[in-house]
Amino acid sequence: MRKLLFTFARNYIMQSNKINLYAAFILMLISILSCKKSEPTGQVDTESQTAIDYSICEREFAQMGPTSTNLVIKTKSSPPRLANGYSDIISICDTLTYLSGDTSWTSPTHQDPVYEYDFGACGSYAFDGIPRTGKWQITFRKGGIKKPGTSLLIRLLNYKLSTVTYSADSVVFKNGGENNGIYTYTISVYNALCTASTWTISYSSTRSVMVDTKNTTDPTDDNTTIVSGSASGKNRENRNFTVTINSLTKPANCKYITKGTVQISPSGLNTRTIDYGNGTCDNKASVSVNGSTFEITLN
Repeated sequence: MRKLLFTFARNYIMQSNKINLYAAFILMLISILSCKKSEPTGQVDTESQTAIDYSICEREFAQMGPTSTNLVIKTKSSPPRLANGYSDIISICDTLTYLSGDTSWTSPTHQDPVYEYDFGACGSYAFDGIPRTGKWQITFRKGGIKKPGTSLLIRLLNYKLSTVTYSADSVVFKNGGENNGIYTYTISVYNALCTASTWTISYSSTRSVMVDTKNTTDPTDDNTTIVSGSASGKNRENRNFTVTINSLTKPANCKYITKGTVQISPSGLNTRTIDYGNGTCDNKASVSVNGSTFEITLN
């Protein structure tokens, strides 16, 4: 399972700069998705704030799944590490610090174990390498994360990226288990706020992740990661928005997303849709707004 968790983390992020795949593409395409013609009323739809504000929240919460999983894997004393004696700890800052609780899951006095990670003290570690401050508290529920049906609950404590502070009621990472070489996970963000000195964005999301290993031993040869889900919130201008992520597909042997769509729908405006194609490994995608479709090249 350790290898499969590493596979999830590796497939869930971009190979070149280690930013979450679909969040990175959304960032890259903000200007394209937000400056096309509006409904046929004679008005021009130039609203870009929704796409920008969604990406500010999405890019940060999207990386929390692979980052927290990697921290758990590298922590010798955390529940997944208790039985096998494996340790690949690089430094003290690649581990979680135990705070409280126990792993006597069936005991009537059991309390879920809680760990902490301090970004300020540990070199701001995250997969994308961007400096962060603050802490995460990670609570294990129903067993170690390698067990189907278990979950990690992440709470953010004074957590900040650059000038933006991120908070949420909770971020929950759930292990859906394995079936015939296919591993499933769910990552949910509840009632988040992304806040700077002069504005606040609200954000919630649920994303399902499926890693198809094809039951092979080499996790890099033919694994495929598929992400679907939805998000909603309110941008800094008080405009509601919804987002739909439809089966974004990333094979391990291709550097691009090869299939799936992302739709951003600001209230009262057109839906901005990007389509990644039919499965061909290439750097082409299309953007559709208000009946017009444009081909784009992915960097």
